[in-house]
Amino acid sequence: MDANLKPQRLGQLDDITYGKTSNILTRATGFIEAYDYSLNPYSGCAFGCTYCYAAFFSRSPYHRDNWGYWVRVKENAADNLNRKLRRNSRCLDGKRIYMSSVTDPYQPLERKLGLTRAVLEKLQRPRQTLTISRVPNWWFKHAARM
Repeated sequence: MDANLKPQRLGQLDDITYGKTSNILTRATGFIEAYDYSLNPYSGCAFGCTYCYAAFFSRSPYHRDNWGYWVRVKENAADNLNRKLRRNSRCLDGKRIYMSSVTDPYQPLERKLGLTRAVLEKLQRPRQTLTISRVPNWWFKHAARM
């Protein structure tokens, strides 16, 4: 990810951090256990909806109390997924993936970073079932070209 494209603040977000993830796919448990994996390109969310359950999954009281004001970008999400697929191109065949169980994949930061889009482009080839928690209208135009 280009350092010039990494905003540190955006709108009400005053705590944007960037980090690497060791595995973008996480075994699904709890209310999404019908899926094989969850995939969250971001942690936190700029929307900060008061009804959102995801805040309660935050790892610290600070993050719970400041829901809507912080996001952690998993900047290597697409590369991580690409490496997994290069090692075994069929590893996701028949798998069910729930995308963004604890974040919004299309929050305002996505427009600048394109991380969700990059991850979706990596998932074009495998034959898996993908459920996305929220899909904006423009996505359907993009999907038609995939």
